[in-house]
Parts: sequence; structure tokens; C-alpha cells
Amino acid sequence: MATKGVVASIKVGVHPTGVAIAPSLTFAYVSNTASCDVSLLNMSTLTKALNIHTGGTPLNIVFTPDSRYAFVTNMHNNEVDVINTVQNAVIKRIKVG
Repeated sequence: MATKGVVASIKVGVHPTGVAIAPSLTFAYVSNTASCDVSLLNMSTLTKALNIHTGGTPLNIVFTPDSRYAFVTNMHNNEVDVINTVQNAVIKRIKVG
């Protein structure tokens, strides 16, 4: 029988507030509100690959069904960042308010 418990602790940015696992199950993004970035986690190795700077204070993250794009809401500036998950870069900022 498998033992339940913590299998890894991964250091990310400052004040992580949310996590979203891509539908492909190969990676996840963590929103770091105080460092204004999103950490990319490799789900196979349980390690942080890199941080992606956002246009504001990231909060919520959602992926498209094909895992190709992530949409990140940014508090305080009324924008949503669109991240291309192949390039691991913000490709567009959408004003929403």
C-alpha cells in the first residue's frame, strides 16, 4: 500500500496564491502575487523550470483544453495575460475593466 504524504516541496516566487495543472498533466503554473510572476513547474520531475513575468499581480490561472495557452488574471490593473505555453511567454495583455 502506498504511503500518503508530501512527495516534494518546490520553491517558487514570493507569496504563491494559486496553482493550475495543465490538461496535458505535464506542467503546472503557480501564481506568485508578491513577485508578479508565474512559476512553471515540471510535473515529471517536480521541479521549477522558470518564472514568467506578468503585467501585474497574478491571481487565477486557467488553461485552454489543449494546454497551449494559459490565461492569468492580474489584480490591480484590470488585465488578463495570455501565455503561450510553448514559448513560455506572455503574448498578449487584455484589458478587462
